[in-house]
Amino acid sequence: MKKDELRNLIDAHLCENLDAEAVKKLSDYLAQNAEARKLYLEMTDLHANLAVDETLWVNQPEPFDKTEVVAFSSFRSFIPWALAASVVFLLSLFLFPKPKEVQTFALIKDSYSATWEGGDLTTAVGSRLANGTLHLAEGLATLKFDSGAEVTLEAPVSLRLIDSMKCELTNGTAVTYVPESALGFRIITPEADIVDYGTRFSVTVFEETGETHTRVMEGKVKVEYNQSDLIVELNAGQRHTIQVKGMVTAEEENHQELDTMQDKPLEHGADWTFFETSKGAFVGRIPNHLFFTDDKEVVNLFRDTYVGGFHNQNSDILLLVKNAISQGPMNRKAYIEFDLSQIDRSGIQEADLLLHFAPSGWGLASHLPDCTFKVFGLAGEVPNWDEANLGDTFPGNPKIVHLGSFVLPKGVQKGRFGVRTENLTNFLKSHPSSEISFMVMRETKETEEGGLVHGFASRRHPSLPAPTLAIRLAP
Repeated sequence: MKKDELRNLIDAHLCENLDAEAVKKLSDYLAQNAEARKLYLEMTDLHANLAVDETLWVNQPEPFDKTEVVAFSSFRSFIPWALAASVVFLLSLFLFPKPKEVQTFALIKDSYSATWEGGDLTTAVGSRLANGTLHLAEGLATLKFDSGAEVTLEAPVSLRLIDSMKCELTNGTAVTYVPESALGFRIITPEADIVDYGTRFSVTVFEETGETHTRVMEGKVKVEYNQSDLIVELNAGQRHTIQVKGMVTAEEENHQELDTMQDKPLEHGADWTFFETSKGAFVGRIPNHLFFTDDKEVVNLFRDTYVGGFHNQNSDILLLVKNAISQGPMNRKAYIEFDLSQIDRSGIQEADLLLHFAPSGWGLASHLPDCTFKVFGLAGEVPNWDEANLGDTFPGNPKIVHLGSFVLPKGVQKGRFGVRTENLTNFLKSHPSSEISFMVMRETKETEEGGLVHGFASRRHPSLPAPTLAIRLAP
């Protein structure tokens, strides 16, 4: 810009004759040119002096008061410095760069019964997310990336967000949906990168062992090993497991968080008596001989129908309950029995059946809505069943009586639930035998194959209370 043009712009600005476009042009030039800023300050000072001179001498009465002249002179000397300071302040807005805005690339789309612990990102639904870490302690949460990919976290889980096409899973389960706009979306794990080519898959990382499970529901993914050039392609219906510390046997189970779960005290009075189960098992257990069979058809059948591999689906510490879309050996119902021979059941005034749920580690919680569980009493002729060999079906054909229901909200896998109904009290009082059996089933079906297997603590659980029957007797 030529000096004359700059002088004209500054003069017009001081006389307040510039439009917005011209003001921006002048501001941009001043921000880039030190000599222009110096000229601006000189002209501002001159303009201020002229304004004071005109105020001091024009139309003033005679004679002058010396004190007024001194006051005006002081005011005159102050104006240039004040204006100069203002100019410096205004110029600083252009001279000093604004802080760089944090680039966000995802948001929390929704959550269910979510409890967050630690992490360095905001966790409110609808919040925009940048690079950082999330730790979901309980429940479910779905993240939507700007690329279009959606990742549902199933607690407990730790995830680091990197960009709109990449995140790192260090523990827990992430269920991912990848549309065409996000093909190539990558989940980094300690042992491998899982790259999606559409459309849905899940990844589970066990932090303590480093074991990584990948399951494809739709489309295709590639598992790229970190320690070698090995790449494994998986199509819909296929699974892949990376076992770092050797093969997992049928006796080994992963219940890493159960020992730290705090049990709330029972809110019953002193006139209540508590009974723990004498038996507990579930139908749908896989016979032991199938673990070691060489029949490939049998092996493939169970591998396809049992989430996470059939060899991990038995449990001695949890009573498993499941209601799949398709009927078959993957469905489970739990049975428990109480021995009430030590009390006079005719004096029962009230009863409360208590079950302590805990994560089973099998199946996807995101494939289930709120789940309704029903408790039935076994009536009529109930055989003396063996909890060690219950098999796929309960023996005999006993009648069942509905005693009550309860609901586990979506995403909830642990806590104390049960029934406390008049039907339960009457059933206990009228049952012909003091050995009383119950069946617990999940009425709610999974919305997709591979849904969660719920479990509640058996009497063999190392830390959680066994199924408990609380009874209040008449005085």
